[in-house]
Amino acid sequence: MFYFDFLTCPRRALFLRRYLYALAKAMHDGVADVKGYYYWTLMDNFEWAEGFLQHFGLYDVDRLTKWKKRKLRPGSQVYVDLLHLCNHP
Repeated sequence: MFYFDFLTCPRRALFLRRYLYALAKAMHDGVADVKGYYYWTLMDNFEWAEGFLQHFGLYDVDRLTKWKKRKLRPGSQVYVDLLHLCNHP
């Protein structure tokens, strides 16, 4: 089955690193008063224009299994690692 992965694993990790770095820099420089960050989306979902073809969630959903098994994408590990750093000063 062909699908378009919004960010392949190496690109997803690079995107997250760069985006969160820029966000942290803007906060540090006083440019942005950020109270939280929400990554769109936790899991792959249905998109009206593309159906289930686009995969851009942090977790991959295997729609072929009975229980729709979910697995963290390797490129998403950057986000998990950052959350651990923020919670353990």
